[in-house]
Amino acid sequence: MKLTNILIKNSLLASITLLLILTAGCSEILYYGQATKGQLSLLLAQDDIRDLIEDENTPPDLRHRLSYLLQARQFAEEQLSLPTGDAYLDYVSLDRDYVLWNITAAEEFSLSGHQWCYPVVGCQSYRGYFSEKAAKDFARSLHSSGLETWVSGIDAYSTLGWFDDPVLSTFLKRDDTALAALLFHELAHRVLYIDGDTAFNESFATAVEQASVKLWMQARGTPDNYARYQENKNAYRVFVTMILATNQDLKKIYQSDLPVEEKRQQKQNAFADMREKFAQACTTDPTLCRFQGWVNGEMNNAKLITVANYHQHVDAFMRLLTMHADDFSAFFKEAARLGELPEAQRQLALMQLSDEASSDEASSDKSSNDK
Repeated sequence: MKLTNILIKNSLLASITLLLILTAGCSEILYYGQATKGQLSLLLAQDDIRDLIEDENTPPDLRHRLSYLLQARQFAEEQLSLPTGDAYLDYVSLDRDYVLWNITAAEEFSLSGHQWCYPVVGCQSYRGYFSEKAAKDFARSLHSSGLETWVSGIDAYSTLGWFDDPVLSTFLKRDDTALAALLFHELAHRVLYIDGDTAFNESFATAVEQASVKLWMQARGTPDNYARYQENKNAYRVFVTMILATNQDLKKIYQSDLPVEEKRQQKQNAFADMREKFAQACTTDPTLCRFQGWVNGEMNNAKLITVANYHQHVDAFMRLLTMHADDFSAFFKEAARLGELPEAQRQLALMQLSDEASSDEASSDKSSNDK
């Protein structure tokens, strides 16, 4: 049965690859070739998780982490209406820190990420490589054409249900709570995917992740673990808020009629202002300091986009989930309806939900202070 499944998957992969090659230009064939080779290497290296758990030669820590993931997977299917299919029932041990390296690119005066469009999966504002060197080589070629670029290592990715995604050894760098969060995030991509709107897709998955972890921790009776997770998320939220605020400042600069050189100077001023505000916040809340290297490192539009993609609409989706009383099935249907709207209407609807979330939070804070 295992061999049969692999052959079926390989046949599907070969069919998709042939389609990509037939519809691609010469420059794209090498890209699709490395993508096919990388995906195939994962398919061929899979071990059944249940077999590994039962194998007495499996290291105890690995056995524990895999058992934990199977429990989280069962919870996702039974309690969260997340479509698991046969995903995350196999394990792949990798000899590298990341499974993929993603490239994000943007124009000098734009926070709209460069889009790459592919047959079958549509358009995305990032491009993934199974080789770090290949990713950096491609980034350099983009940079030479005038684009700003950012290359980031990725622990996990979703094939959107085209394949039964495995658990990767790169997942296991996380503690148990963050491990479950990653699983919920990746399963959310199997629920909903909107062609050409990376921020929608990733924000949706992040919202599902955050809401799911809370329920998972409550079900397991481990409030201390959730408290630590929430503390980390609160610090990250402050960091993200600063990034998104900087994005808004930059958009005003980019949309202005200022001369190019003045725009460039104001752009650097915005980065400097962000760093100064972050340094001040870090002295007040030391938990923020773990983002210091990211903030003080190289900064450009592409780097900022990587944060915005995952968090731009999270508040809107959390508000939508609350409106449906944490009924995930109803929430998924309404999120899908939003995704079907024309882009301008979709963005307006998300903005309205985000404003409502901010209003609710302000009212909650006021009530707490009054008490």
